[in-house]
Formats: sequence, C-alpha cells, structure tokens
Amino acid sequence: MKTFTPKISVIVPTLNDEKYIEKTIQSFISQEYANKELLIIDGLSSDNTLKIIKKYHKHISYWCSQKDKGISDAFNKGIKKATGDYLYFMGAGDTFVDSHVLNNMMDGVNKDNDWLVSGQIRRVSKEGQELYITQNRFNKWQLLYKMAIPHQGLFTNKLYFQKYGLFDTSCKYAMDYDLLLRAYSDFPKLIQKDLIVANWVEGGVGQDNTDK
Repeated sequence: MKTFTPKISVIVPTLNDEKYIEKTIQSFISQEYANKELLIIDGLSSDNTLKIIKKYHKHISYWCSQKDKGISDAFNKGIKKATGDYLYFMGAGDTFVDSHVLNNMMDGVNKDNDWLVSGQIRRVSKEGQELYITQNRFNKWQLLYKMAIPHQGLFTNKLYFQKYGLFDTSCKYAMDYDLLLRAYSDFPKLIQKDLIVANWVEGGVGQDNTDK
C-alpha cells in the first residue's frame, strides 16, 4: 500500500538578503523529500535578492516582491498562497541540517490528526559557529513564560491556521509566540521528534529586543 506523504510548504520572507538567500534556496533544493514547495515573499528588495530568486525560479513554486507591513504580513501572504498540508517558516540564511530532514520529520505523521510537528534547532553565529541546540521537551504551561517551540523547528498543519487565524501584523517581534498562545486552552496534538531541523543564524529583527 502506498503511503501518503504530506505536502510541505516552505515559506521564506526576504528583504535585501543577497548575502544569505541563495544558501537557503539551495538547502531547500537539496531535500530528498519530493512533496514540497518553496514560496519566497520579498518585501521589495533593492539589492540583488531578486536576481538570485530569479536564478532559481524553476525550484520556486511562488514568489513575489512588494511592499509589506513586516514579517507577519509576509508570513500571511505565504500562507494564503501555500498548497501544502504543513507550513514551515524559514529565514533567509537559515538552512536544513542535512538532506534528510523533511523525510525524517514527516515519517509517521498523520496530517489529519497531528497539527504540530516539532524538532530541535541549532543556533549558529553568522560565521557558522554553533552557539547552542534547543531542547525538545515541550509542555504547554511553558508558554506562560516563554516561547517554547521555536518556529525554525516547527511544522504547522494548515488546519491550525484555519482554526486560530493568521499572524497578527501588529506583532513586530513575537508573532509566532502570539499564534501559539491563542491555542493554549485547547492545545492541539504535538508530535515531538529528537531531531535537529535547521541551522538558525543569529540576528534578525528580534536580536537584542527580548523585552520588546
């Protein structure tokens, strides 16, 4: 009997990321998992980002370049265009740890019941040095005091967005945290895997803005 493999939509927001976007695209291409798509939502870059995107257009299911209201808005645009069963949000410069990640993360997953599938992430410096690896021992009460599931290790079922809505565009820093908190009272089924999903590069809009 043929096993159905859920489709994964990888959504990447960009803005003047010419130094980083290519290795993220190449990391997506290297994935052995066949049932996947890449969507790039650009915020009207003025550098060579678009040139690089066009270079890989055969591997990109959808891309656009237009003014937006920030990362939350870019995420939402990607969600609306995505056709996958699971959505994964990736920053420009971030990479999957190896070519087997999507295969391993989707192994045994039931798209009708498993709304969240999470793994670990490796935080790295801009020079590629490992800073730390996150733990994967989540309990929902942890959400009361911290963002306990980094989105770089999280695959979110499209059913989650249908029930809890899209990202709040008024959130500049903690849009992923806000989205998880909405589900606190009846938190959906979460599959946790002791696998490192991605190399998450330090920096971004949240860098040094923990209080905000």
